[in-house]
Amino acid sequence: MFAATAIRSTSRVASKAPMSIRAYADKASGSVDKTFNQREQTQENMYVRQQELEQLKALRKKTQQELEAKQKELADIEARHETAQKASEQK
Repeated sequence: MFAATAIRSTSRVASKAPMSIRAYADKASGSVDKTFNQREQTQENMYVRQQELEQLKALRKKTQQELEAKQKELADIEARHETAQKASEQK
């Protein structure tokens, strides 16, 4: 009887003993996470802006080259037109 009581009392104590449970957070806490996210977002924005600026520079350069080519073509057409007018006036 004493043995049965001893076994029961230890099993009750063991079942009621607090278990050590670790609580893990899903993400880092507080300002460290917020600061990191802000810094990362800022770097991404700067990278995107830099890429856009490079694209704009390339587009401006291409547009300027096209403009110069069209101006040269226009000058050639005007010169041919003047030559044609002079030739028609001389006849």
